[in-house]
Amino acid sequence: MTTISIDDEIINELVSVSHCKNAQEAIMKIINDYLQQQKTKKPLFEQLHLNDAFDNEEIDNLFQRNKNDTGRELEL
Repeated sequence: MTTISIDDEIINELVSVSHCKNAQEAIMKIINDYLQQQKTKKPLFEQLHLNDAFDNEEIDNLFQRNKNDTGRELEL
């Protein structure tokens, strides 16, 4: 655990800038905002990549047509 000491002047400025009710809320908001800015998103390819933990049957089921879904006619 890390302890950070902030003087009263900075705390008052944080509360006024962040429009929070108290110092703890203001500091938590600022830390969360900072963390969100620092997180890097995975590239699109990695976001769409299938997990290797699937077995072959599960992958095959993704591409099989539902047997109850046959015999329909669509009029365009």
